[in-house]
Amino acid sequence: MEAVEALVRWYLDTHWFTPWFDTEAAAAYLRREPGTLKGWRSRGERPRFYVVNSQLIRYHVDDLDTFVRGGRRKKRLPAWLMDKVAERAADRLLPTVKSPRDGNEK
Repeated sequence: MEAVEALVRWYLDTHWFTPWFDTEAAAAYLRREPGTLKGWRSRGERPRFYVVNSQLIRYHVDDLDTFVRGGRRKKRLPAWLMDKVAERAADRLLPTVKSPRDGNEK
């Protein structure tokens, strides 16, 4: 059992890298100020970010690299507009189907 614990401790001590950065780490990675990233985020611009548990902002290193290479992401649509687009798409893709009993009831 001690050997397994030692192996787990060794693994956790040597494999600590995570590809997810908080705002401060992402800003340091991009050599910018954290306020710059916050401004970009509020305008829906620049590196893609993720909201975790409705409170934590995280950036993935691949998205930061894409940004550095010149790739830009499209601005996000507001949630209410995305919902409206999804409803219209569903209405077009799922036509109203009549029940075989409609019109044949006695």
